[in-house]
Amino acid sequence: FFDLLAFYIFLTACRSGKMPQWCAAGAALGLGLNCYHSSRVFIFFMTANFLIILARSKLRNSSVIAGLLTFSLSTLLLVSPLIGFAISYPEVFFKRTSELNVFNMASSEGLLNVLIENLRKHVLMFNYLGDAMARHNLPGTPVLPYLTSVLFGLGFFLAAISVFRIKSLVLVLGFFLLL
Repeated sequence: FFDLLAFYIFLTACRSGKMPQWCAAGAALGLGLNCYHSSRVFIFFMTANFLIILARSKLRNSSVIAGLLTFSLSTLLLVSPLIGFAISYPEVFFKRTSELNVFNMASSEGLLNVLIENLRKHVLMFNYLGDAMARHNLPGTPVLPYLTSVLFGLGFFLAAISVFRIKSLVLVLGFFLLL
């Protein structure tokens, strides 16, 4: 939730250049980083989008630099307690990530097989067979309801066939990156 909120406010701030929006985008990202560990990957997605926007527009001015500084400082302010914890207790902070790291599982089966199986499970999770763990969703139930999964599939298909448009490319790559 916070990742998408941060991304939406970030894009709005890029268009408007208003400092409160830059600050709110940074705050939303900081909250996301505190709530879910995969939000760390989302920073790369947002950076790629910003670079694309920067390359395709007239955002090259001092207000954008000030906005990015505001965004970065508000993110840092909200994530600093987490950074302090990670520095003080790295074995605790990185435990879950190291347990679930796909590269740790790949030693016996081969990295490509593990990646393909992981991708298959995640893609099926949305509309066919959900995870068996109750903390992720109702056990065995797809994440998306039927109508939503059809619309999601249609939207993803439309983005995939127009992948040569930069916005579609970022959307499709972002989806696979965040899986």
